[in-house]
Amino acid sequence: MDVKQARGRLMEEQQNRRALAERLRGHVADVVEDRELSKVDQHAGELGTETFERERDLTTLTMLEAELDDIQHVLQRIEDGSYGTCEECGKAIGDERLEAKPWARLCIVHQAEMEKAVSRR
Repeated sequence: MDVKQARGRLMEEQQNRRALAERLRGHVADVVEDRELSKVDQHAGELGTETFERERDLTTLTMLEAELDDIQHVLQRIEDGSYGTCEECGKAIGDERLEAKPWARLCIVHQAEMEKAVSRR
């Protein structure tokens, strides 16, 4: 993948994820504030739904923040000239993988190994 094109895509992805993260933070804060202000008893099912939605939003926010960290890290790798190489083995990541996920830090082999190790925990 062309480095100039990759930088542009990464900046766009970073901007989109930051905007989504801000909306989620605002939504989570609004839900907490609304719950604190409410004096009315709520049905257990409603509380369960609210809890599920809040946990979903927090999980999504955590994932977005991790992706933002990865994007920032890869932007730094573009600057130092190491973009597109696996951080584990040093081999080229591959254009198809970088097209799909420009912030990829590992080749497909090492990514699969890492995911396998995480799933065993």
